[in-house]
Parts: sequence; C-alpha cells; structure tokens
Amino acid sequence: MKLITATLLIIYGLSIYNLDPKVDYLAYHKQVNQALELTSKAHFVKAQEKLELIMKQYDFVFAKDYMIAAQLAAHNQDEVKAIQFLEKAVEGGCLLSCVPKLSVFDDLCKSAAWDSLKLKEKALRKNYIKSIETDLLTEICERYQFEQDRKGTKLYKTVVYDNFKRIKEITEEHGFPGERLLGLDYSRLAQKLDDCDFGNSKVVVTLLHYDSPIAELGEAFFLEAIRAGNLHPREFAMIYNYENSKVSVLYGRSNKSLESLAEYHFNFPFGKKIDDYKRVNKDRAKFEIVALEVDEKLAVLADKYGMMFEFGYK
Repeated sequence: MKLITATLLIIYGLSIYNLDPKVDYLAYHKQVNQALELTSKAHFVKAQEKLELIMKQYDFVFAKDYMIAAQLAAHNQDEVKAIQFLEKAVEGGCLLSCVPKLSVFDDLCKSAAWDSLKLKEKALRKNYIKSIETDLLTEICERYQFEQDRKGTKLYKTVVYDNFKRIKEITEEHGFPGERLLGLDYSRLAQKLDDCDFGNSKVVVTLLHYDSPIAELGEAFFLEAIRAGNLHPREFAMIYNYENSKVSVLYGRSNKSLESLAEYHFNFPFGKKIDDYKRVNKDRAKFEIVALEVDEKLAVLADKYGMMFEFGYK
C-alpha cells in the first residue's frame, strides 16, 4: 500500500508541476552546494567553473546563483565572465542597481565593460519580462501588499486564507508560483519587498503566516515543487520552521486537527537550533541545503570580500 501511495505521489507531482522526470532540481541544488563548499574553502576559481558547468545543464537557473557566479568571477578578476554572469542575472530578473551595493564589484563598476552592460540592461530586461507571467506577478504582489497592510486587523486571517487558496489554484494551473513563473520581488510592485534579495517573498510570506501549510498540503507537495525548480530548498526550510514553531499569530485562532510534521532541524531563524551538526546536516541534505559549517564559513568570506551568498534565502 505504501509503495502504491508513493508512486501516486510521484505521478501527481510530475503532472501538476509539468516536471520532466529526467530533470530534477534536487540534483541542481546538490551541485550548487558543491560549488558553495568549494567557495567556503577559498577555491574561488574551481567554484566559478563548477557554477558555470551547472548553468549549461539547466534551462532555468536561480537568479541569485548567477549573481554568486558573477561575484566569484569579479573576485577572480575575470571581467569577461563577471559581465557574462551579470547579463544572465539581469535576464533572470536581477536589477543592475543592486550590483554596486556589493564591494566585490567595485573595480568592475568602474570599467568600460560595466558601462556597456548598463546600455544592454533594457534589452535584457525585456527578455526577462517575456519569460514570466507578468499578470500573475502583478496580482500576487498586490495580494502580498494587501496582506501586509491587514496585519493586526480582524481581516488578516481572511486575507491570508484567500491568498493561500490562490496559491493552490495557481499551482494546479501552472505549477507552484515560484521565481521561475513569477520572477523576483520588486518594491515598486509592493512596498515591503526588497529589490536586492532576489527572492520570492510575495508568495512565501503567505505560506509563513498561514497555519500549517505543510501539514495541510503534504510534504510531497513542497518536495515536488523543489524538484521542479519552482521552490528553493531554503524557502522550504523557512516555511517549515515557521510552521513547526507556530510563529504566525494565526495558530492562536486555528481549530485544525492535522498530522504532526516530520521532525527536521535546519538551524534556520525562527526554529529550534541544536548543537548536533551531524543531525542538522543530515536534515539539510534531504532537501539539498548546504551544510551548516559551509554557511558559517561563507558568512565570514562575505564580510571579508564584500560578497553575498544567501540573499533572501536565510
């Protein structure tokens, strides 16, 4: 019976996410983690080469990974590659205005190549707009802002529930509404979004505040969204921690009776942190989240070289 259930879940996941069984983004994230591990050991050239190889294998690349590759190339004084990665980042939704905020790009931003890139930004942006569902992007951003504005009011629960329902509808029609479908967050569409986080808070925040989204939809729902390249593993970990710790005020108004979550320890914000790194890394590895000690080393390197690795994914 368990085998039949598991098979049905796989078929369900492949159908609603239009997932090619030959393309599994858990493998993508595993390879990115290998590049991040190389980076954490200061093997910057090898890490850059690893990321470039990954980007040739997949039709969709998370915009932040292009930005990480660009930072490595800039650090390696590989101006040509840095510009190429930045072109891809902009074509993936990143705003060029975010680049000068990272000091690793200081020299690059003074170059003629940078001036040429700025001239290309409009055309690259057009390609990006063509690649996403702009009507859905606008709708979801408006819903996000409406939800944020209703915090602390009697309407808040109703708004969160309605947004959650809409996320499920979009998933059934198009696949989970992640960066691949809706693009990145932009403050001009919703004031509280961050232009330079390169994330998908407009959708994820509803899942953070809705009571028991994982228990209600099932872990398989989120795992298949990751496998399809529609949800970043670190976003899942954030949602899990909010739910497991019952952070949202809506848990105080909930009468739901759902099965308990499987127990994971990611050592992310809003969740219980433990000293057993072996357990933490085992749980992270299930969803292809980089090892805890790699995260810690990357944080040191980010401060040292004026880089950023996490962006909106804490």
